[in-house]
Amino acid sequence: MSKFTFIHTSDLHLGKKFKSFPDDDSETRSKLRSARSNILDNLKKAAEENEIKHILLAGDTFDAEIPSEQVISQTVDKMKENDAVHWWIITGNHDSLDAEILWEKFKKKCESFSNIHLLEDHKENKIENDVILYPCSLKSRRISEDPTKWIPDRDNPNIIRIGLAHGTTRNFSSGGDSNEIINPDRANESKLNYLALGDWHGHTKINENTYYSGTPEYDNFVHSGYGTCLKVTINLEDDKNSY
Repeated sequence: MSKFTFIHTSDLHLGKKFKSFPDDDSETRSKLRSARSNILDNLKKAAEENEIKHILLAGDTFDAEIPSEQVISQTVDKMKENDAVHWWIITGNHDSLDAEILWEKFKKKCESFSNIHLLEDHKENKIENDVILYPCSLKSRRISEDPTKWIPDRDNPNIIRIGLAHGTTRNFSSGGDSNEIINPDRANESKLNYLALGDWHGHTKINENTYYSGTPEYDNFVHSGYGTCLKVTINLEDDKNSY
């Protein structure tokens, strides 16, 4: 395959409690949580309208390690609606693999649906002919080392290689450990065609083949700009990506 198009998104934070609203304003909170879940419908619609078969979720799909049963069920129900659209999911710091109850419930609810993929292990995943995905799910809320470190260096001009990770490429603390930071040059060092990142809530370009998608719903977390996701096309023939 010389050309491959997909949607890159992250940080959906489904089940967000919206704690900035008063405790007695449960109606508003409920409406906001419902609206947040509609992100999945919008992503699916974008995939369908652009004839895209794959949506890559770069972590923090859920806002907390123990979302309600309703939030989990609602998420699976929306993802399964079109089995031609595949969801490739890694864990982030908000919903790391330490959240065993969450992910066991999630896997049980979606085990009958072949288009929903939770990528727990660091191993190659063939998602199309000649397209390999390298997932970097976070094992715990705190990152102890660069989660992309395991991705092998393989120079194959006939294979499209995509990394999927969650974390920062900058150290925002004065005494932080640099091992916790994703190598901003990982795509080049591991010869990836693209590194899809999550964690920063704004659409951010790190280099020509490394991007934070931003979150589909605008917020004032740290980054400015509108809510967004990325439509990415990798073209091996001209050795160029388009967004």
